[in-house]
Amino acid sequence: MSSTTSYRISGGAMLIGSVLSLVFYFLQGVFLPGNDLATIISSLSLISSVIGFVGSVLVLPPAACERRKKVLEAQPPNPQSRGYRP
Repeated sequence: MSSTTSYRISGGAMLIGSVLSLVFYFLQGVFLPGNDLATIISSLSLISSVIGFVGSVLVLPPAACERRKKVLEAQPPNPQSRGYRP
């Protein structure tokens, strides 16, 4: 996969994750006020929590990809690997 495709996919994941996170905060603020037991164990609370978790996970990949790229660029090339050209 080319780096351009990877950046586009990670950018799309970040946008989708951001929208899902906003939906989570909206649901928590408007439909689930308070923290009594009935609110916490409701099905809407569970769905809202899953949406928030998925949104958070989708926002992470761009940062992880950038960090991995920086780590790989910082490592010197291995002369014993295939494709090594001095």
